[in-house]
Amino acid sequence: MRYPMYNKKYGSSLIEISIILVLLSYTFYLAIDYLQDLKATQKVQGLTSKLESLLIYSRNQAILTNKNIAVCSTIDGKTCYTGDSKQANGWQLNWIVYEGIENSDTAEDAKKVLYLSFNKAKFIQIDYNRGATIVFNNMGRCLQAGTFTIKYNDDTSTQSYTITVSTAGRIRQSQQINTD
Repeated sequence: MRYPMYNKKYGSSLIEISIILVLLSYTFYLAIDYLQDLKATQKVQGLTSKLESLLIYSRNQAILTNKNIAVCSTIDGKTCYTGDSKQANGWQLNWIVYEGIENSDTAEDAKKVLYLSFNKAKFIQIDYNRGATIVFNNMGRCLQAGTFTIKYNDDTSTQSYTITVSTAGRIRQSQQINTD
């Protein structure tokens, strides 16, 4: 009985296998890096949509109840956050919606808390260029119109989202791609 002779063309050398392993590991490295960026983008998008929905809800409540409705960031769920150098203007903290008084920055003066949102936005930065509280009057107009900027708190982040609140109460969301 004859045994077939094995030629070199039927097997792989150690060098070929190691090159394939290097290429596969590099491909996995690129995929993991891409997925981490995608996860960060999804977190920012989710928080942007949540904040936009909260502002729309607040405006609608102001029109429906015919009262001033205020939105502010909060730490304890009772008082509005007034500022700290570590947290910028604090909008990445929790949010509270309450029946507000026109020139008040405290939820303690409020008659009724309508909504309290708890956020787990560790590495997301939210800046608002108009202060700590947004008030919608009974006509749905915003007394502190301004722009929120939401981005991943990382130097490599290239995308940010903005929510613009006009004096008429219109709330718009847009995406910005930084090319710096």
